[in-house]
Amino acid sequence: MKKLSLIILMSLLVISLYSFVGSAEKGKLTMLLSRGGSGETLAQSAEKFTEETGIEIEVLFFPMDELFTKEALALSQGMPTPDIISVNETAFVKMLNYLEPLKLDKEKINSFMPVMIESFRWPRGEGPYRIVPVRMGGDVIMYRQDVFEEEGIDPASIKTWEDFLSIAKKLTKPTERQWGYVQAFSPHAYLVTQWINIVRSYGVDLFNSDITKAEFNTENGVRATKVLVELVNEASPPGVLNYDYGNQIEAMQTGMVVLSMVWTPRFLSINSPDFPHHGEFKVLPHFPIGKGSTGEEGTSMVYGWGFGINKNSENKDLALKYLNFVTSKEEQLRLATEFANSPTVSDVYKNPVYLSSIPEAPQMEKALGNAENYPLLHEKDAEILDAIGLELQKAMLKEKTVEEALASAEIRVNEIIAE
Repeated sequence: MKKLSLIILMSLLVISLYSFVGSAEKGKLTMLLSRGGSGETLAQSAEKFTEETGIEIEVLFFPMDELFTKEALALSQGMPTPDIISVNETAFVKMLNYLEPLKLDKEKINSFMPVMIESFRWPRGEGPYRIVPVRMGGDVIMYRQDVFEEEGIDPASIKTWEDFLSIAKKLTKPTERQWGYVQAFSPHAYLVTQWINIVRSYGVDLFNSDITKAEFNTENGVRATKVLVELVNEASPPGVLNYDYGNQIEAMQTGMVVLSMVWTPRFLSINSPDFPHHGEFKVLPHFPIGKGSTGEEGTSMVYGWGFGINKNSENKDLALKYLNFVTSKEEQLRLATEFANSPTVSDVYKNPVYLSSIPEAPQMEKALGNAENYPLLHEKDAEILDAIGLELQKAMLKEKTVEEALASAEIRVNEIIAE
């Protein structure tokens, strides 16, 4: 029965593929985007490109999982559409071999935030560029300046995650409906993202260099995980493990929580003039480091969206023209200021127009200057993230000790990689 269901599903996907492949046309571009804020923002750029060049781009919207399934199936079948491929880090590795190596000159490459342009290069640091970043951000520490001033807390005093934990606990006053820390922990991938930011700041690598073995179950890995577990249990609002990004944003907007790790594109939503604490939110210019680890600053993670070109497209030159357009300084600035896009071009972070709407942009740029790429490029990344997240949640619920949870996660991750 399961086999029959799979056959039916694949047949339906192929049929739906041909519904848009049939529109393949010389001189016309086709692109699939995710349904939601990211896709709607990037669609604005496709519309602007058509206005300025006369080159039509047909944009089709799908839920994220369906989007990646359709793209991967079309590419693996050798179909010429979609011409432009939209991916995030989790989809990149599945489509890597079907993407056209991009012809980018040195000036173009150097225009991007370095960590962003390197996100979609494989092998890292040496392979060809197959994707240009179009909407990317990184996690930064966001805090309420007014609360810090009232409590006599100097933001510069947050040097380690232990400092962060101590301050978050100090700011937690349940009788006043105030908590020190909030995060998005549901689904598991969100939880693991925050955990990665902390363990990396303790000098912990999640995997060996070729991602064939887990390496996070170390003394520092345990120490870092205990900080996160304590943040959840002693400085976070009740039910935080069920929070998604919307809950995280609302908790900050309403003043219920003082500190959070926030993906930079969400700054505008939190610092909205529609809420009472507008203008009071600030960003630390550095990420905390793990106590006892080497280095001067901790390491956050950069992630987001990029565009590539289908290697079987009949419109590769036009597709490259669009990629150059959407990643130009002018268009990245327009998308950032008019549609709250998170820019990938360095010059935007210094532009006065952008600074007028995002005054914390210089702090963000400094913090992201020490950020690293998404650490997991593996075809089974969803399974790996879920396995780690499940064990971390058990530690947070005190169903297991941190040591037990990481040991179980290590065993399961190594099994998934070996399968």
